[in-house]
Amino acid sequence: MGARLRQVALIADDLDTTVARLRAVLGLDVCLTTADEIELWGTDLIDRFGIGNAVFAAGDTFLEVISPSDQETPAARYLRNRGGDSGYMVLLQTDDLAAVDVRARELGVRTVWESPLPGIRGRHFDPRDTGGSLLSLEQPDDPAEWPWAGPAWRARSNPDVELAGVEVECGEPERVAARWAELIGTTVTRRDDGVAAVELARGRVSFLPASGRGEGVCGIEVRCRDRDAVPRRARELGLRVEDSDDSAVWLCGIAIRQAPVREP
Repeated sequence: MGARLRQVALIADDLDTTVARLRAVLGLDVCLTTADEIELWGTDLIDRFGIGNAVFAAGDTFLEVISPSDQETPAARYLRNRGGDSGYMVLLQTDDLAAVDVRARELGVRTVWESPLPGIRGRHFDPRDTGGSLLSLEQPDDPAEWPWAGPAWRARSNPDVELAGVEVECGEPERVAARWAELIGTTVTRRDDGVAAVELARGRVSFLPASGRGEGVCGIEVRCRDRDAVPRRARELGLRVEDSDDSAVWLCGIAIRQAPVREP
């Protein structure tokens, strides 16, 4: 399988409002909350990072929103540095974490955290070494499962929505794309518009020039069966919609773009 896009995390100042908007615009349901995590795993993860969160299931991909509960945590500092709500982290699923570890050592990419959950092994890599964004590569024991979404995600998943891509802005898109490709174990390709991208077994990561907010996740691509519903719902909430072709809405400080629907 190689690597595939499995989850993207966003960061917001107001968790409840952002969760309500994502639920309304994308038609997703929450499959895991902070309270669920405390019940499943205890308080260690919550206390360590000082955040609250909610995870949505879109098919067998996931969108997470985190929000700082302590203004002195790294997440709170990141929120301030990005000037408000933003993307936060990219989580890829790999079928060979051992090979990723070898490449990371050869490239001098440091690990800042290792996943502690049962049923999955993973690494969060230092963004100072990868560029662009916090990146995690994870290998679940069962490739069809995703412990980060909890045990009940299938019952709450919307099969008509899927996370298809993520956009990362950075100062040197070509260099950062090459570094991510080396670490993941693939090559750099091009989108139709010429943007450097890393195509995965499922999904892709695209690398755009920085906009002035600094480096970070600036957009996601979603594949929705009902394409017209997304801009309509966004307008009903008073959110910004790209008027030219309804291809993007802005929510949580990022662009949510629609990918083409896959043929059956």
